[in-house]
Order: sequence, then C-alpha cells, then structure tokens
Amino acid sequence: VTVIMGASDCVSGDTRILNPITGESPTIESLCFQNKQPIVMTLDGPEKASVPYLKGTDWLYEIRCENGRSFTATSRHRVLTHDGFVYVGALQIGQHLLAYDEYHLSYSVGL
Repeated sequence: VTVIMGASDCVSGDTRILNPITGESPTIESLCFQNKQPIVMTLDGPEKASVPYLKGTDWLYEIRCENGRSFTATSRHRVLTHDGFVYVGALQIGQHLLAYDEYHLSYSVGL
C-alpha cells in the first residue's frame, strides 16, 4: 500500500479527500502525483492544504465507524474527537469522531 504524507500525517494513497467547495473527492495519491494542493475543511472553514508527498510504506490502521464509513491511516494520523485531536493509534472502541461531508459541517460517528 502506498502511504502518502501531508500536514495531518499519513494516510493510504487511495484515501479520498473531499473538496468542500466543489464536492470532488480525488485520491490523495492523485493529488501527490499532480503536485496539487487540496482544499480541505478545517475548523475555520475551507482552506488550501499543503501538497501531499510520498512517504513510502508504514503500518496502517483501518478505522471503521458505526455508520459504515471507514478510512485507513498510520498511527500518527490525527483525528478530531469530542476530546480534541487524538492520534489514530490512541483511539478506543466506542470513541466518537467528528467528521463532515458535503451535506453537514460536522457530525459524530462512533467507532
């Protein structure tokens, strides 16, 4: 599995990044190879992130939420919870993540 690194640390190359303005969701690998800065949702609204770059390989966690959504990331990738940002490697079963999609600014999903 290709591991791509960006400002929020490492995720699998096939991870899709939702552009909150256009609704497009390219893979982070395609953004890396196109040398393109993604638009991402932040706590302050949509912002340009740094261009992702190829890290190589690493151990990956697959995070599956109770709503059926999932993502793959390294233990050092940070996610937002009700308790603030935590590393994927420190997540506990039953902990809620804050997320967004093109229809909601934020919602809570359990692990």
